[in-house]
Amino acid sequence: MGYTFNDIDYTFTEIQETSFSGNNDIRHNFRISNTYENEHWEFSLGWLWRSGAPFTDADLVDDTIEFGATNAKRLPAYHRLDVSAIYRFKINQKGNWRGQLGASILNIYNRQVPLSIGYRLDDTATGEIQLDRLQQESLGIMPNMVFRLYF
Repeated sequence: MGYTFNDIDYTFTEIQETSFSGNNDIRHNFRISNTYENEHWEFSLGWLWRSGAPFTDADLVDDTIEFGATNAKRLPAYHRLDVSAIYRFKINQKGNWRGQLGASILNIYNRQVPLSIGYRLDDTATGEIQLDRLQQESLGIMPNMVFRLYF
């Protein structure tokens, strides 16, 4: 189990009078995981929760991007549940050739949330200028397989 607290503020008096949250100011980050092992099997379960990262909102005003207060808004919180299983086996009697076969599923409940937001101006087919909101989202459910040989 682990918890991290971050409070990252930047101050640039030449640019802005007040301090603002840094892009990496993810205040709370909590993880918990557990593993069960026996002779041939290993099962793991892990859960991660973190508060949302700050971002700067923007609007289109007279064909120009007008930004709001720097990093004044926050993305939604992010959490996911991961599970994995590994089977270990010997290939020969001496045990110097061994193998592992495993599977894992990250983000079991397929939760997708924005991880970052940016903006750009875009010319439409009619010649109008519009503001595109570029949103990078977390990956959905992610199955993985592994096969390892040790010799």
